[in-house]
Amino acid sequence: AEAPVVAERLDLLASSIIKTETRIRNSETVRQATYQLDSNGLQLREVLPEDLRQSLKVNDSGNSGTLTVSTQDRLSGPEGPETVADEYLLPSPLINSDDNRIQDVAKTATRGVNDPWEKVVAINNWVSRNLRRKNFAVAFAPASSVVRTLSGDCTEHSVLVAAMCRAVGIPAKTTVGLVY
Repeated sequence: AEAPVVAERLDLLASSIIKTETRIRNSETVRQATYQLDSNGLQLREVLPEDLRQSLKVNDSGNSGTLTVSTQDRLSGPEGPETVADEYLLPSPLINSDDNRIQDVAKTATRGVNDPWEKVVAINNWVSRNLRRKNFAVAFAPASSVVRTLSGDCTEHSVLVAAMCRAVGIPAKTTVGLVY
């Protein structure tokens, strides 16, 4: 904490993103992607974790290899509990799902959809398509503000998705942390 700040290393998000040359088309339906990696000397096993969703095969030197990333089918994991705590269905200061605009947008995004998972997908797609202005100036904006400005970063995306889910009766919460 007392070390000098090096501006080039300050942005953890930017320094941890591996940009790809091509975009995944129809990313909502693609279930697996394979990437060829060359790290220019960095040991890939030291920076890329392996779990149910991604596996890594490295060459003898350990600095290049193949990363395979897979999504899990919605039914492939363990079943959740029969009921959830009320807090995941009720409005909160940031996830204010009782806001009229949020309720209207959530109903529009899920019109004609009955399956809860498909509703979540429809909400996620709506937020992804409509929040186009990336705004990093606010740490956390309430969902009611996000739905009106249609701007924000990943935290604003998450609070709006959670609020819209709750508005249509789907339990939701947000988590904060580093994603690999």
